[in-house]
Amino acid sequence: MASHAIRSYSYDPERTELTVTFASDRSYIYSLVPPSVFAAFEAAGSKGAFHNKHIRERFPHRKGPLGGEAAAGLREALRASALGGSRRS
Repeated sequence: MASHAIRSYSYDPERTELTVTFASDRSYIYSLVPPSVFAAFEAAGSKGAFHNKHIRERFPHRKGPLGGEAAAGLREALRASALGGSRRS
């Protein structure tokens, strides 16, 4: 997928939802995205440019779960917090 800004994406045609995960590990779920827009997004030479021009601010969206390294870091921070800030064996 040759994009510096977008790490991954997926589309649910039944719900017409496009999930986009960015290089920052932040993801957004865009609702009411027609299959034709997803097909154009998938075919775009620059997914980031297409997203900015044709998806962002054009479809209702919400923040999705953190992915990859950000989620792992958050899990580790929560684990350390639960252990009183220190690791125990």
